[in-house]
Amino acid sequence: MPVRQLGRRHFLRGTGGALLSIPFLQSLAPKTARAQAPDSRFFVAFLTMHGGVWPENMYPGDHTLTNSHSLYSDHAIRWGRLAAGSSTGQVALSSVLTSTSGSMPQSLIDQMMVIRGLDVATRLGHSSGQLGNYERADHRDNASLYVPTIDQVLASWPGFYGSGDPYLLRSMHVGGGLSWVERSSGVQAMEPATSPDVLFRMLLSDVSLQAPTPTPSIPVSNEGRTPVLNRVVEHYNQLVNGAFGDSRRLSANDKARLNDHMDMVADLARRFDAAAPAGAVAKASGVGAACDPQSGNTGNTQTSGDMYSPRYENLKAWHQDFNAVFAAAISCGASRIGTMRIASPFHQSPSFTVDWEQWHEPIAHRASYTQERWAREGNLPEHPQDTLVTAKNNFYREVYVDLIGRLHDIDAGDGTSVLDKGLVMWVQESGPYTHHADSIPVVTAGSANGYFNTGHFFDLRKRDNPTFPDRSGENTILHDKRRAGILYNQWLSNILQSMGMSPSEFHRNHPEGWAGYGCAETVLNEQYPQRLFNDANEKIAKVTSGT
Repeated sequence: MPVRQLGRRHFLRGTGGALLSIPFLQSLAPKTARAQAPDSRFFVAFLTMHGGVWPENMYPGDHTLTNSHSLYSDHAIRWGRLAAGSSTGQVALSSVLTSTSGSMPQSLIDQMMVIRGLDVATRLGHSSGQLGNYERADHRDNASLYVPTIDQVLASWPGFYGSGDPYLLRSMHVGGGLSWVERSSGVQAMEPATSPDVLFRMLLSDVSLQAPTPTPSIPVSNEGRTPVLNRVVEHYNQLVNGAFGDSRRLSANDKARLNDHMDMVADLARRFDAAAPAGAVAKASGVGAACDPQSGNTGNTQTSGDMYSPRYENLKAWHQDFNAVFAAAISCGASRIGTMRIASPFHQSPSFTVDWEQWHEPIAHRASYTQERWAREGNLPEHPQDTLVTAKNNFYREVYVDLIGRLHDIDAGDGTSVLDKGLVMWVQESGPYTHHADSIPVVTAGSANGYFNTGHFFDLRKRDNPTFPDRSGENTILHDKRRAGILYNQWLSNILQSMGMSPSEFHRNHPEGWAGYGCAETVLNEQYPQRLFNDANEKIAKVTSGT
């Protein structure tokens, strides 16, 4: 078989759907198509529940905001370069955005953005609709107003994956309720993978997956997994030994990239013990994905999005295993869309058990209390804001930085990293005031092939706006700090455009003619003038390149 006849996935297109195959190898592409490498843009979204982090703990300092730009004559935004402080081996953009120096080189900081002032112009309450389905909230939840989330808009759009490989897993999901797809029977939640091992098997399954579709039921038997892995190795050996043509066409860079990728797949196979019976303890070092982070037992079938677990180390390893699968899939195009909803607060304290009752009211609801009010009403040894900052930092350091670091370390084959090609977003359920959606913190990495102006902190608020009313009563730390910015709908629109979609391809009719992306039921008030809704498909100035 001549090499020039091998398709985008080269030798693995015909191996029965072996998706964790190899990345695009430029040296094997036909000479007439050297500039036509496959589109490798990708999108991953993390959602952590609650919010309530004070601005001074969440964001870099105001001193970094050295530039300004007028969105409108009466609305100026500010921005500046992300500048990390470092001490005792830590790299800190803020109290929450702190990680070890080894995991956060300057080249990775240069790929990040931190954005303040993206607002959903209505109260969200408990919600997991931060990808557009705002109506999925505890205080209204009208299914007739549901809309598909942007990940599924992309997964369904022919321009993202094209009409090629039928074995693609068009979207990966961890934790329920974040991803919503439109079907003939209405907008429905996507089923999450119940463990990293299950997701790994889905990507190596011989089953043809049509998208968008819920996560299929994966047989308990490991039959069909190891043979696929064996075929991957067999065809890899055939490629490097020249069975498909002149092996000298495989450049040194491509051979190194191919070997790195095969090492990554082999590590996943060892980690999830692909040859062992289902339910066996993983042989890899650490906890391994076969272990249940809730109980420490094997054979876990519980969705991680529903966990409140005191077993912090297990929970951390669980999500890092998912990250490993995400990174491997993205690096070779097996899947380029992923969502992960994390309900666990990522905190372990000897002072309390991390469950709903001990987190929701004492921590999340009281995080905005002043020290004086806390002294009167508190019943835990530390202020809940301190507890919340620790939890959010744990997630950032152990999960978010873990994934973006993996993607940053993978060579894309063109002098850039895989991370350069896409967007990895971390968003929280609410802004600095729990259950309210002004200034929802958005942290990103990746420029989506140069669409975003990375390496900056942006404050999009209109600073002379009147403050929001303080509905929580006296003595909250935020009563004079909350000011409206621009619409989160515009941010979602910008994400879709960064992936190649035009507004005409994702626009959903609204009776008021509003632009952007998100549910139609939105409260318009004096803090959000009509112009913000009319302009919500425009590129966000300075956040996007060339603006």
